[in-house]
Formats: sequence, structure tokens, C-alpha cells
Amino acid sequence: MTPTSTAWSTGRSSGRPAELWLRRAVLLIGTGVALAGFSTVISGRSWWTTSMVVAAAVCLAGAVLRTFGGRFVPVFTTVLAVLAVGWIFVPSTLWVVLPTPDSVRALGDLADRAFLLIAEEPPPVVDVPAVVLVLTAGVAVLAVLGEAVVGRRHGVLLVGLGWLVLLVIPSVVVGRVPSAWWFVATAVPWLVLLGAARARDASWWRRPTAAAIAGLAVVSAAVGPAVLPDISAVATTWGRPVGPVFGTGINPLVELGSNLRRSTPVTALSYTTTLDAPPYLKVATLRDFNGRTWTPTVTQPIDPLEGQAGLRDDVRRTTETTTVSIVSLRSSMLPVPYPVVTLDGLDSSWRVEAAGLTVRSSEDDTRGLAYVARSLDIAPTATQLRAADPIEGTEMAANVALPPDRPAVIGRTARQVAAGATNDYDRAMALQAFLRAGDFEYSEEAPVQEDYDGTGLDVLEVFLERRAGYCVHFASVMAVMARELGIPSRVAVGYAPGTGSGTTGDETRYVVTSADLHAWTEIYFEGVGWIGFEPTPGIGRATRFQEPAAPVQDGGAAGQVVPDVIPPEVLDAREAEAEAAARDRGSPAGRSAAAGAAVLMLLLGAPAAVRAVRRRRRLGAGSSPVDHWAEIVDTAADLSVALPAAGTPRQVADELAARGDPVLVDRVLLRVESAWFGPAGGAGTDDPAARADARRLVGELAHASPTVARIRALVLPVSLRPARVRAGSSTPGGPVRPARSASG
Repeated sequence: MTPTSTAWSTGRSSGRPAELWLRRAVLLIGTGVALAGFSTVISGRSWWTTSMVVAAAVCLAGAVLRTFGGRFVPVFTTVLAVLAVGWIFVPSTLWVVLPTPDSVRALGDLADRAFLLIAEEPPPVVDVPAVVLVLTAGVAVLAVLGEAVVGRRHGVLLVGLGWLVLLVIPSVVVGRVPSAWWFVATAVPWLVLLGAARARDASWWRRPTAAAIAGLAVVSAAVGPAVLPDISAVATTWGRPVGPVFGTGINPLVELGSNLRRSTPVTALSYTTTLDAPPYLKVATLRDFNGRTWTPTVTQPIDPLEGQAGLRDDVRRTTETTTVSIVSLRSSMLPVPYPVVTLDGLDSSWRVEAAGLTVRSSEDDTRGLAYVARSLDIAPTATQLRAADPIEGTEMAANVALPPDRPAVIGRTARQVAAGATNDYDRAMALQAFLRAGDFEYSEEAPVQEDYDGTGLDVLEVFLERRAGYCVHFASVMAVMARELGIPSRVAVGYAPGTGSGTTGDETRYVVTSADLHAWTEIYFEGVGWIGFEPTPGIGRATRFQEPAAPVQDGGAAGQVVPDVIPPEVLDAREAEAEAAARDRGSPAGRSAAAGAAVLMLLLGAPAAVRAVRRRRRLGAGSSPVDHWAEIVDTAADLSVALPAAGTPRQVADELAARGDPVLVDRVLLRVESAWFGPAGGAGTDDPAARADARRLVGELAHASPTVARIRALVLPVSLRPARVRAGSSTPGGPVRPARSASG
């Protein structure tokens, strides 16, 4: 049996190229299907794309190398997988394309960060590069091992075991068996590999026994998950529902990030309101800051009254009504508009904290509640806020307190931003504009990815440098910078206004989901009270108040107001630019896809490049008729032209004449016979006419072949396979080739 007729059942790497490639294609498909089950563990799609790009590169490299009889293929595929992982995840540490010690350290740091996230984050964890790296590395190992054994009869069992691991891990981690369709879809490619490894042709499924076994396996894969007992999650934090944001005695900011990153938002509540604009619903007020975290406000005897008490008579206010219906929120703290005045529909276990006007219960929770909150809509003017007296004395001491040992960059940045402002209102507006309309971007992933998630001073220092984070970081840094300027500030946590979903009478109904969880900054102004500011870009609208009318100049011409802060139209334009930039930011999977595409193109193009160099050498200046003949015969083999492997040159020429010009074939044949059988050098070694005839015959062979054959000859030239018997290379007389032959 010749090497080109080896059956699937041999399990050797020298099998037919089509079968060899088909095995690896099935291996890749099955890996992709089994890997998809991780969607319950990791959010997004970049993890699947990146892992499959590396797996595809390994399978493709293995197929290319084995097609041409390469040795030590697992070594080459392992090296390729390492290079691909480095290229995708730590490209800045590479020397050209080779890993360096910095690459090893960077990958180790990413792995450590991933395991920390996996231990702390509830599933599905965000698909940050650190987590994607761990999964991609695991898939790369499976791909290398699978590629090495998939062509062997018993290796298919190991491939199936690897796929089973991919299916079981999400089940064990999350504590939930995936859909039966995942098992069925994975069983099908495994059965194809198994049957192909045990049969001599690809029609194994037509045999009754094989078909019965295959059908039984598929049915078992479909029914098994449904009848097996539930799996319990092995991790202590994974597999549980997302933690409550507003629990008793905890910092609400701790769980807010995890809830924001949950893959599917859930409806928390709905409400209608008589307010002109939908309100923020506050749940907790965070005042005390120890440099590491904010803690909820506990009312102290010296705390001033909030709401209507202390409000100056000239500040406009109205009483509005908001009717709230809780849908899925379970908390001991109640979402209410600020400042709330009265609450109807609650029992006596709910109490209002004087500091912050938040509402909580030590005996009940929010499930199933429906209540009516009456609150003040306070609308001071910018002039009134600018005229507010600076805070003195001890009653606001807790709202300006900061740890003595803090990064200098926070205070320095605050003073630079507020330079030129002469009152607390303009300073607060400048801070809001700096964060909201500057070059900061909203990102729930960046702080986790780069390991600066949290609210501590060290985190805020990194945040000001990286300028990417979510509401927790923006609200916290604005509050700290305000305190650096001596302005009383605190952080409010609750819900952004939500989304309108229809009308009820004259009122609009709003739906609030877990995606609307939010933190913002509150600033205190004497005679007005606490005012909410929105420093997070892309969320709601920036806080601003009515500016005074422009003075009359030059006989009645209205002059332009030049406020001390950024004009509203400039602020709007910057916000629009920031939102557009956020939409335009590429996916993390983009780099991995580009890197993978480059690797795949390199692998696909390598055989064609080698073949082109060999052809140019054989048909170039200084070549001999023997070189020309070797190139013509190899071209025919690449194009799948059937030539007698043990035939004489004249027998081969008869087959070539059926596809090319017979006269041209005879001229080429006479020259090679003269070189083989005539006196040494009798045919000459550098004849331009001979080279032209050889090139013409090669072109005619390609022109006479189907398009598919030409593409296959370009991508997978079988003439590169070692130990191949070249047609017409032997004769009854045993020709002796000249020593200078470049037949390759």
C-alpha cells in the first residue's frame, strides 16, 4: 500500500491528507462546542473567540506539518501555542515574537489576578484578559494533546475525555448541569472520530451495529443530564446568586461592582412620579471614610437636620409624589427619592435615618412592598448656591474628614481643577466637569482587569492615572477631592432613574433594573442642603442650575454670561464625544482575532512559500533538464494528476501529453532523457529555451486542472512530503542523475 492510500484505521500521521485534515477539523469543532458550555461561568464572548483562535492555530499547524511528514509535531504545536498566548496577552513584553522573562512574569501576574477574581467574583465572571488567559491556556493544552493523539485509534478516547472535562467544569463550578443539547452536540463529533478510527472508510455509520451504538450514545447524552442528580458547586463563592447590594451593616459599594457586572440585568422595581425629571432613588448614604473604604452613615447627635429644616425661604421647593413597587429587590434598606418627607404603605418596623434620610428596617425586607414617598423638589439657582456661606464649626467635621496619610496627587489634582473658582458651587461644578467631560471613560472591566477595583485612596490614585472606572470610582474620587478643598461631601448609593416604559394617567412609569445600580456624590451648601452631583460620564445628565440673566449693556443689548465654570454647551459637546469614544472602543477579542488571523495566514502560506522557492530554483538560471522534469512531475502531483509512480519517463510523458501540448512534452522528454542517458553534460545545464518550455508545460498543466485542484496545489502541495516516490524517476536501466540536480 502506498502512503497515499493509508486508511483512517491505521491511525498513522501519514494517512491521506484529506482524512488527516478532516480529523483535526472535527477536533476543532468538538472543542468549540464543548467550550461553549463555559457561557454560564464567564460573561461576554471574547473568551470563546480567543481560546478557539489558539486551538485553531494548533490544529492547523499540526495538519500542515503532518501533511508533509514533519517530525516532533507536538513540540512545534506547543511552541506555537506559547507564542500565540504571549502575542495575544502580553505583546509589549515580547522580543519581536519571542517570550522574555518579562513575558513569564506578566503572564504569571495575569494568572494570579484571574484566580483572585475567580475566588471572589460570583459567576458569570467578567471576561477580562486575566480570566481569558487561564481558559485559553487550558484549551491550548487540550488542543496540543488532542492534535497529537486524534489520528491514533485509542487517542480518540483521550479526546473525548478532554471534551468531557470542558463540559463538567462549568457544571461543578456553577452547580448547574448544562443543557442536554451541549452533550448531544459534543457527542456527535466524538462519534465521528471514534467511528473513523475503527473503520477503513468514512461510511462506517452505514453499518447497522455502528449506527445502533452511535444512536445509543447520542440518546444517552441527551437523557443522562436530565436524570442525573443535581451538581453542587464546589467553590464557596461561585455558584451562588449575586450578593445583596444593600444588606444590614455592610458597605454597599462592596457588592455594587459585582452586581453591575452580572450578565443579565434583573428588574428591581418600578415607579411613577409627579417630578418633572425621574429621580435618583437613594438607598444608602456613605459619610465616614477611613482611607480604605466608605461606611454607611449613622446619625449622630450633632448632625444637622436634613430636608426642609434649615432650607432658606427664598429657595424654591415643591412637594412631589413617587409611587414605588418592588419587583425583585431584597434588602433591609428602601429606595426613596431625596429628600423624602413622608412614607405611606409601610409598617412601623421601617425607620428614617436623620442623616441622609435613608430608610431601613431591622425586622423586614423590601420584597413585595409598594409604597408612596413624598419628597421635596428643591431648585436653587446658581446664584443662591454661590452665595452659600462656607461651613465652619464641628457639625460638618465628619463630612470633610480625610486620613492624614494620603496620596498628594488627589489634592493636587483637585486644586488644579478648581483653580480660579471663588466659591464651593463653582469648585464642585469644576470637579464634576473634570470627571464627566474630560478624558475619563466609563468601564466596569478596567478596574478589575488592572487590579484597582475598590474605593481606597491607593485605588483612587491609580484611577486618576488610568482614568477608567465605573460609578463607584467617580463618586468616591469626587467626594475625596471636594474634601481636599474643604467642601462637605459624601457618597450616595442607590439607583439611577431607570427607563420609561409607558404612562399611567398623566404620569410616566419607569422600570429600574440591576444595571441601574449607581453611586453619586452629594455636596452640602448652607441654607440649601445636600445636592446630588453626577460625576460619572455617560450616566444621566450633569448637575447644573439656572444661571442669572445676563446684564443689560449698551442701551439694552443683552450681553453674554461668562460663568466661572465650563459653559453647558461645551459640557454637552464633551459628553457626546466621550460617549462616542466609548462606543468606538474595540473588543478585547479584536487583538486575539488579529493575532490568530496572522498565525493562520502564516501557517497556510508557509507550504506555498516553500513550494514557490523550490519552483523558482528549478526553473531559474543554471537549472538542468533534470530539474525541469522534477518540477513538472511535482506540479502534476500537486494538481492530483494520476501518473504511474513506477513508470518510465516516456510512460509519464504519455499522461502529460493528454493535458498539455504533445510537441512540447516531447521536447522536454528528449532533453531529460539526454541528460540521464547521454554523455555527461550532453544536454547542457543552462538552456533558456529548455527553461521556457518547462515553464510553459507547468502552466498548461495548471490551466487544464479544476479550480479546486489549483487551490489545493497552492495550499497543500503534496510534493513537499518527504520519502515520496516521484513518478518517472526510475527506468529499467536505473538512470543516474547528475550530481548537480536540484530536484529537492
